[in-house]
Amino acid sequence: MGFFNSTFDEMSATGLLVGDVLQLTVSHCEFSECGIGTSIDAGLSLSVINTEASFSHVLYAKCRRGLFLREEIPGRLTFSGSRMTFADNAIGVHTLPAQSGLGFSSATIGTSIFAENGEGLLLGQPGVFVSRTVAFNSGTVTGSFIAAFDPEFRGASAGDYRLTPSSPAIDRITIQAGFPIETLDGDLSTNPLQDYGALEFAPLSRREALLHED
Repeated sequence: MGFFNSTFDEMSATGLLVGDVLQLTVSHCEFSECGIGTSIDAGLSLSVINTEASFSHVLYAKCRRGLFLREEIPGRLTFSGSRMTFADNAIGVHTLPAQSGLGFSSATIGTSIFAENGEGLLLGQPGVFVSRTVAFNSGTVTGSFIAAFDPEFRGASAGDYRLTPSSPAIDRITIQAGFPIETLDGDLSTNPLQDYGALEFAPLSRREALLHED
């Protein structure tokens, strides 16, 4: 199952609720002003099926909970999230355990941005590994290589979470071998670096620049 280039907004409950699936891919999607952006309940119906979820380039903004991960049967959920942006949510990522003290089979979040959330991570479930991520005014975000700086969105109050040209989140991450630069970095530079977060930096066109002049 997959969701690509989709927008879920202004939903009182959940933007996307996923039950027991074998594989789930979410890429280049936006969840805004939802009760919960994405909710994954792994192993609810068929305990014999493992859920493998892969998220990339996903924006969660102004939600009660951006991403909610709940595992009903221990060891059934494998989650990998990269290039995500959590901004202006009450909670960025919330997890709940299958059983007390038991963690996910594997859950990783990387190369992402947490900015201006009431709480970045609310982890009731152990086994979530966060690395190479920006955390700014978002309560608790723990992990390895956590950078604390303002990502400088163009207009967060107006729902514009693109990066400004001066954003320190641009060209900060080394691209792994084998990944074409043009598919990862919106500025199409020859610099083998990519940007933090869901929305890659791309310079404003001349028309856009004129429209954005003060």
